[in-house]
Amino acid sequence: MGFFGSLAKKVSGGVSSLGKKVVSGVRAGLKYGITHSEKIGDIAGKVSDVAGTIGDVALAGAGVTAGMGLEPVAGFLGGVAGLSKGVSKGAGAVQGVANRVTEAKQQAARFGIDANQLANRFL
Repeated sequence: MGFFGSLAKKVSGGVSSLGKKVVSGVRAGLKYGITHSEKIGDIAGKVSDVAGTIGDVALAGAGVTAGMGLEPVAGFLGGVAGLSKGVSKGAGAVQGVANRVTEAKQQAARFGIDANQLANRFL
């Protein structure tokens, strides 16, 4: 086997190993998400609320500082407001997914299916 064949074999083995680790990580994440969806939804909702409040305060502060002639501070606060709104939207999306998982678990429970047990068994 030449140099390139040996190199290709090593790269292929490394990629295969990395792929197995990624799959294992995704499975662990899914299992955790399913079993702890209620907590995840609650925390994401709180993060969304806090980030939204920070964004509102920063936006108001940007208006006040701009009126005082402190444009650089106003620009910074405007950036904080934009970033906070983005965090709020992202956390809201996470909360929405967690709530859907929780609803699905509740519906499965009505049929006698324990979603947490299924997650532990198949993931």
